Parts: sequence; C-alpha cells; structure tokens
Amino acid sequence: MDKIRMLWRMVLEEINRSKFYILAAVILFAYGIYSGYSSDGLDAMLMQTTEQVFGQIRDQIERSDTPTLTAVMVIFLNNVRAVLVMMVLGIFLGLFPVLSMLFNGVLIGFTLRLQEAADLSLMDLIFRGLLPHGILELPAIFIAAGYGLRLGITALRRLFPSQRAQVQTLGEIAMSGLALFGFLVILLLFASIIESTITPWLLNSALEA
Repeated sequence: MDKIRMLWRMVLEEINRSKFYILAAVILFAYGIYSGYSSDGLDAMLMQTTEQVFGQIRDQIERSDTPTLTAVMVIFLNNVRAVLVMMVLGIFLGLFPVLSMLFNGVLIGFTLRLQEAADLSLMDLIFRGLLPHGILELPAIFIAAGYGLRLGITALRRLFPSQRAQVQTLGEIAMSGLALFGFLVILLLFASIIESTITPWLLNSALEA
C-alpha cells in the first residue's frame, strides 16, 4: 500500500511539473482539430491518410470472431504504443510530441467533418462519439505529450552547464516517467473498453433518432 501511495505521489508530481507542457499539447491538438475541420484543400490527402489509419483497425476488427474484444485490444495497444513513443521520443527536443499532437488533431478534425456530412450533428459527434471515451483517453494523450515535451526541453537545458543545476537529471525524469506510464496504461485500458462498447452504441442511437 505504501508503494502504491509513493507511485501515485510520483505521478501527481510529474503531472504538476509538466502542467505547462500539457497545456501546450492541448493547444497544439486543438489547433490540429481546427485545421482538419476547416481545411478543404487537403481533403484528398487527409482522406487517404484517414483510410490508412482507421482502415487497418477496422479490417482487424471485422476479421475477428470476437469483434468487441478485438476492438478493445487493438485500440488499447495502438494507444499505449502512441503514448509510449511520445514519452520516449520526446527526448529529441520534444519534436515528436509536437508533430503527434498536430497530426492527430488534424485527423480528428477531418473525421468530425466527414461524420457531420453523414447527417450527424457536431454536438452528437462530440458528446456521443468523442467525449465518452475521450474523458479518459485525451487526458492520457495530453499528459504523455506534455511529459515528452518536458523531457526534450530538459535534455536540451542539460547540454548547457549553467542550466544543469536548475533541472532534474534525465534519470530522475525517467523514474517518474515509468510511474506515469503505468497510470496512463490504466486510463487507456478503460478508455478502450468504453470506445469499443458504449461509444458505438451512442453513435448508432444518434443515427437512428
């Protein structure tokens, strides 16, 4: 029990240290959504990219004898991999989390526009198609991106002798990152269950209304 408390304290401390970087990740993601939703000139490229990203997931689920369980596992593993990559590759000046937030925001914005064209209101898309699982999934992604950004900035600052005393060592950040990753995995597991069960039901009920 004491170990769990210690890990939880490490998670909260890391989130607090990364709070401004998490905010930056949210802003980048929101800008990506706006760009994907409002940009007409990139439709062909975004359609191809969206089909590649979501088509592979859809094919895996449709070929399965247990589609719901497969959906949970595929979505969960994809999200865990995305979070892990953002956290680890953030060490390269935080560039990967920045690009990932923008790219994923653009895809979601474009997907919202496509679904809206298919007779679903924007409010239904947000409250039925995004928020149920997004309440858990999006914070996990933002926290991971914020951590990756902080890791990259810290690595950069440690290159300068005058800055080293003012920042944590990379080893200290890595230790808190392990605790944080475990917490995010739990969030993503519950989010994938909701996304594979409750979210489709809510969207279908909106289409049938």
